[in-house]
Amino acid sequence: MPDIALSSGAEHAGFDTTGLSDQLRVVGPYRTEARSQAPSRYSLATRLTDVAELLAVMSSLLVGCADFLAGRLGRRVSPWAIAGVSSAVAALVFLVLGTVTQSMFFDHIDVRAGVLTGIFTVVGNGLYFQALARGTMGVVGGIVATLVVVPVLASLAHGVSLSTQTLVGIAVTVGSAILLGAPDMRGGTKATAVLLAAVAAVMYGLSEVTDDVGSADNLYGTLMVMEVTAAAIVGGLGLFARSLGGLDRTAMPELIVIGLFSAGSWACFAEATTVGNLADVAVLSSLGPVVITLLAFFILKQKLQTIQIVALIGVLVGSMLVSAGQ
Repeated sequence: MPDIALSSGAEHAGFDTTGLSDQLRVVGPYRTEARSQAPSRYSLATRLTDVAELLAVMSSLLVGCADFLAGRLGRRVSPWAIAGVSSAVAALVFLVLGTVTQSMFFDHIDVRAGVLTGIFTVVGNGLYFQALARGTMGVVGGIVATLVVVPVLASLAHGVSLSTQTLVGIAVTVGSAILLGAPDMRGGTKATAVLLAAVAAVMYGLSEVTDDVGSADNLYGTLMVMEVTAAAIVGGLGLFARSLGGLDRTAMPELIVIGLFSAGSWACFAEATTVGNLADVAVLSSLGPVVITLLAFFILKQKLQTIQIVALIGVLVGSMLVSAGQ
């Protein structure tokens, strides 16, 4: 066996034979061995990438469906009540996931991050669900997608330099969002919806900044604190106002589904980032506005103008550039 004999002689002579041995296996008579090993490593990486991409797409589908249901339910139930009940359901899901995976613990940093994130999230949810109930869902969803700009600007404020790709992405995202909302800015409920969506995007962006302060190893703990805080705020407001916000038994099944979908979206995104490339996962998990637009078109018969369709695509492309450039 000439390649083995040559390798052994080289080793006795004191040479590193790793590269030589690999070359002999590739170009020599035993190339079938290298072929049998390489696909094994490649297949594992490919499978992990496929899993990450599937989870990221599932995250988009779940959050898109949750937001669509919340927007439709918000026409007869207070958006704040929807935000509170869905947060309570999501908190239970995160408690179960954290307990099962034994990855949930608490310290003052995680609690503080969770509380701040909960405040920003519940305000964002309330405004966003109101906007979905009042305006064109595709427009509202596209404007909220600009939330990716806020964490980037926060990084810039802390002295982090931005890549050219990120700067281009910000310009495309903001410009497209203005173009997307412009046709609806003619007064009335649609104009109000655009403004609510813009403020909601800022709130969601701030929630991502504060959530990032929490421990990366304690995702479910931070998320549970976030949802408990959100539910507690809405519950306190309900007690103060002595109102259930239009809640009744008929709304509960849909609220539970919204909470489950929302929590499932977070869980899918979190798991996708552990096995896949963060930039790719961020891109694929940001397709929620597309899901909302399609559901609104087929179920509610809402249509976008041609210029708005182009602008929505621009928002998504810009958001992807921002996410991939970080």
